[in-house]
Amino acid sequence: METEEYHSMRLFEDDYWWYRSLRSVVAENLPDARSVLDAGCGTGGMLKEIANKKVVGIDSSPYALTHTRERGFDLVVRGSVDALPFASESFDAVLCLDVLYHRGVTDDGAAVKELARVLHPGGKVILHAPAYGWLHGSHDEMVHGARRYTTKRVGELVRGAGLEICKLSYRNLAALPAAIVSRRFLPGRSGSDLAPLPGWLNKVLLGISLFENRILRTVSLPAGLSVFCIAKKPL
Repeated sequence: METEEYHSMRLFEDDYWWYRSLRSVVAENLPDARSVLDAGCGTGGMLKEIANKKVVGIDSSPYALTHTRERGFDLVVRGSVDALPFASESFDAVLCLDVLYHRGVTDDGAAVKELARVLHPGGKVILHAPAYGWLHGSHDEMVHGARRYTTKRVGELVRGAGLEICKLSYRNLAALPAAIVSRRFLPGRSGSDLAPLPGWLNKVLLGISLFENRILRTVSLPAGLSVFCIAKKPL
């Protein structure tokens, strides 16, 4: 990821609708987890959200970890999701949120197997990843995105790691049409997707996304900007 993108992430992630909605749907699916690894913790927004648990973060970027430590989190280490420096069966839950698609993850299948390895039997892996290769755009270049996913592909990765799927769906369906127009039909667009929004618009988008989160409790969405998966390690 470009260095300036980490600064943007730290600036926006506390209040920006995308991050707040993602943190909400992840946190509500961790009611019983006491120890949690955030594999690819970025600048620490998710760690802050679940700070009532025993949380550990890992990221490959020293810039990200600097921001995370500035938040007061000392249990963060530098490393890669495809070679986690932790003993097997160390965590009740492992998060990997918008990480697998990065260029630095050379083998996403091996990475998911690593997530499963450090998970306690009966524990959860929660994955979130950008959807649809044809939506690859300038933001992907800024964050060094190498690939995008479908629910089918994520399902293959999860099952290949010996995990059982509890939930597999797309997310952010309502935002998909705007993203298609922006990325496919607006020539010359460049740079990051992160930009200041009017407060009212941020609230509207947050409300829509939180409503979709509630829908996800009972049904799966047929399309969206992201793929969301909850998987369990067999006992």
